[in-house]
Amino acid sequence: METEELTRLVDEIYKNILDKFNPGARQLINAGKAYLKALHGAAAASRVYVDALSRLARQAQLGTWGGSKDV
Repeated sequence: METEELTRLVDEIYKNILDKFNPGARQLINAGKAYLKALHGAAAASRVYVDALSRLARQAQLGTWGGSKDV
């Protein structure tokens, strides 16, 4: 084989691989973005949950201490 023919064959092989790989790569990137978006949403929801739980605990603690002072 001549060098030019070999180069052309290698280029065609790489182009074929990239054409078949790119849709999968795009899907992988989109799935990664969706995962990160969901992860950020879950983190925000967990922060709200922990804040609400700590406020509830504070209110329960103050209510208990206030009740014992009245007795």
